[in-house]
Amino acid sequence: MRKYTQSDHITLQGLPTVNVREQGDSGGPMVVQLCDRRWAQIGITSYGVGCAQPDNPGVYAKVPFFLDWISSKTGGTVC
Repeated sequence: MRKYTQSDHITLQGLPTVNVREQGDSGGPMVVQLCDRRWAQIGITSYGVGCAQPDNPGVYAKVPFFLDWISSKTGGTVC
């Protein structure tokens, strides 16, 4: 199994035996439903090894790490 490392701006997601990331998903959102039933984007699909291969997590950019940059580029506020 390949070794993966998380960092401030990268997160790894996937169960040890199941990974739902597919080829062509790069740039797509990783979202979670909050307690108040709203949805929040917490990641952007970056890459993975193979297509839904066991023991190979999907690699995602962490959206919160980039919020200041996103806000500076869009001129808006972020929730």
